[in-house]
Amino acid sequence: DTSTQLFPALAAGQIDLLAGGPTAGLYNAIAQGIPVRIVLDQWTAYPGNEAGGLLIRKDLIDSGRVREVADLRGLRISYTTKGHTTQKLVSDLLATANLTLSDVQEVELTYGDLNLALGSGNVDGGITIEPFGGRAVADGYAVRWRAWPEIAPYDNPALIMYSETFAEQKNEVAKRYARAYIRGLREYTDARLKGINREFVIAAFQKHTALKDRALYDIVPWPSSNPDGRVNAEAIAAVQDWLHERGYVPTKVDLSKVIDNQFADFAVAQLGPYQQ
Repeated sequence: DTSTQLFPALAAGQIDLLAGGPTAGLYNAIAQGIPVRIVLDQWTAYPGNEAGGLLIRKDLIDSGRVREVADLRGLRISYTTKGHTTQKLVSDLLATANLTLSDVQEVELTYGDLNLALGSGNVDGGITIEPFGGRAVADGYAVRWRAWPEIAPYDNPALIMYSETFAEQKNEVAKRYARAYIRGLREYTDARLKGINREFVIAAFQKHTALKDRALYDIVPWPSSNPDGRVNAEAIAAVQDWLHERGYVPTKVDLSKVIDNQFADFAVAQLGPYQQ
């Protein structure tokens, strides 16, 4: 979990903000006194969106070996690491067939390594994000068997976090950043849902991210976000509960002191609510 490795820098004020997910590393860092504010949405798994989720090897689908969740029993299924939202996602899916993680062969793989393992037949399925999922499907060796929102609707796998210093001592700057960020989220959402200025948005991603291949933007599902920027507190709490029940988070934190909506609220007050 790369974001967890950056928490000390966030706490020391060496960086002002970072993107990451609600993992054991996050909750444990907060419990140990590292001041983090969860402030803005990056990815909310809205029903109907196809991004992320569980990939299954295409030959297992074509042969009929995997037709329903119960068929995952005994298969090699991957997630990124223990105590991560990807592990919870596998657990949530298995639970729909009265199965648990002990009913599959658990494998820990990065998203890139998952694609390699699916292509070589060394794993049967695994949880992915984009663009890795879209690439695996396009290359023909995997099927997106369940998108992330199908397994955990309204889950909040990716968030923007502020340092306490940025949130408090640079409050006006932090608010202006949130306003600019939410304006960007809205342009992205308009491009994703309505096709408005789609090529402009794609060009911006090509310029400022590692995704340079134009063709990928027509292949890879675009993850959904809350265009008003607010995170899903219930989903974040549900992840912490799951991790606590399994011993990954020994001490639960008071999320009301961690989730801070003032920045999204400021932006929406300035910009108005998003118009669907």
